[in-house]
Amino acid sequence: MSKSLEEAIAIIDSITASDYQSHHDRAPTQRKGIMELDTHSAILAQNKLLTQQIEALTKKIANFLNNITKVDHKKHIKLTKFNKF
Repeated sequence: MSKSLEEAIAIIDSITASDYQSHHDRAPTQRKGIMELDTHSAILAQNKLLTQQIEALTKKIANFLNNITKVDHKKHIKLTKFNKF
């Protein structure tokens, strides 16, 4: 059962073509309660989550810096009052 190189390649091509066709001819199965996303939609969803996290961190940093400024201002006022005496 010896085959030539060309015949072997033709057989492999035929097998891969039929395997490819069998995977793409099937109707996509939708699992109940699970929504499948394409790559673009998945990336957009991740981008939205990252944006929300960055916005939350930005607000926390702004509040932190605002509080530091208030504390420094209060210390400065106390020091200037103390130095007047």
